[in-house]
Amino acid sequence: MYGALGLLDLPSEATFGWEGLMGRVYTLGLNREERVFLGLTLSMLGIGNTPLSAVCDLGERRLAIILRAITRLARNDTLAMGRRT
Repeated sequence: MYGALGLLDLPSEATFGWEGLMGRVYTLGLNREERVFLGLTLSMLGIGNTPLSAVCDLGERRLAIILRAITRLARNDTLAMGRRT
């Protein structure tokens, strides 16, 4: 599932110590959009509980990353994303 974001190149047996990570998000010095992006990303991995409605706080670049991750998680390689006319 971590590979869905296309950001991590990890072996399938990778182990992480995620305990307490969500509680530390506010200590990282992130702005609101960065915090929302991190929260959504972690929630997709089963860590935390940022609601999907938080996407309204994302800029186009980060929104596109989240959309691509969702289509990868759905194992859908035919869904086109782009501007509606």
